[in-house]
Amino acid sequence: MVAEILQKLEDLGNETTKNKYLKDGCDIPTYGVKVGDLKQLIKAYKLNKNSEMAIALIESQNFDAMYLGFLMMNPSDIDKQLFIKWSEYTNYYRIRIHSLAYAMAEHEDYQYFIDYYAKQTADRDLSIYYAILAGRIIIDPNYNNQLLIDTAYYIGEHINTTAYQNMPLTKIEMHGLIGYIGMQIAEASLEMIAIAETIEPNFTVDTTRRIGNNVGFIKGAIERNSIGKKRKSARC
Repeated sequence: MVAEILQKLEDLGNETTKNKYLKDGCDIPTYGVKVGDLKQLIKAYKLNKNSEMAIALIESQNFDAMYLGFLMMNPSDIDKQLFIKWSEYTNYYRIRIHSLAYAMAEHEDYQYFIDYYAKQTADRDLSIYYAILAGRIIIDPNYNNQLLIDTAYYIGEHINTTAYQNMPLTKIEMHGLIGYIGMQIAEASLEMIAIAETIEPNFTVDTTRRIGNNVGFIKGAIERNSIGKKRKSARC
């Protein structure tokens, strides 16, 4: 069935979506399949939590197949070393962050990944650390609030220093984590707005990826009364 799914992905691809992904930073082969179509494939072929097939799709190192594989898997079915291996396949944030790091955050041994990536110094690997923390509080707003608040103050003090000048991937995830902390930890929301207001006027990073407005995100969540809203999955 793997070959059938790959052929279906090729059939569903289109140049407009492909060019969008390439412009967005996709650095691996892609057919250009819309995310909505990927989700429809899961339903049509009853692929949800088919982790064995997910592994095969991810190993194809095609963006659309990898994204589909991460959407359909049960993260806790996957050996931890496979996740670490997959982190080397691409720097594209839709896989490295929204798929892989967030799946790590959902794994039953999520703390293993947090501890492992906290020790890393390479830009790509350290960025995964901050993304796992974000993914964790997306599904569990009560995860180690003190660690997260301490991390936020560290980010506020260091993100715009020369120490992170050549770490654009990490800077983006550090910046994003401030927003997630503010939107998920009610007692820290105003503090995160204050930190974001100190970061954003001087925040620069060389990327084609859109950088969110954390102040606006947090204030919007407060207005909608959605602070601390739990989700079943961090993957999107």
